[in-house]
Amino acid sequence: MRRVLFIFAFLCLSVSALANDRMQINNPQSHLSGRDLMNFCKGQYDIDFGYCAGYMAAISEVMMDHAVYGQTACNHAMVAPQQLVELLKKQAAHDPSLELQPASVAAAEALSNSFRCQY
Repeated sequence: MRRVLFIFAFLCLSVSALANDRMQINNPQSHLSGRDLMNFCKGQYDIDFGYCAGYMAAISEVMMDHAVYGQTACNHAMVAPQQLVELLKKQAAHDPSLELQPASVAAAEALSNSFRCQY
């Protein structure tokens, strides 16, 4: 029984050490484009806006601990998903090339431009 507990504890510590490692996310694997994401963000249905808000919240959460496609964002922990959507819309209006990129890259770039890190 002790051996099983030891192995379980070792595996838990190994997984948590890997999760805390500062990994880089570099290669977009999404078929969703920035334009598709913007269509959800500007959609007339609540479910579309919710999808966009959830997408932005997920990218924001990952960017708390990791660089995403070479982009970093800081001090955005208390920003509501609805505000993240508005930031994306504002960035896309300012830089239409965001719509030509994969959605995850566009979201990461919008967050990085809005929440620059001070190193």
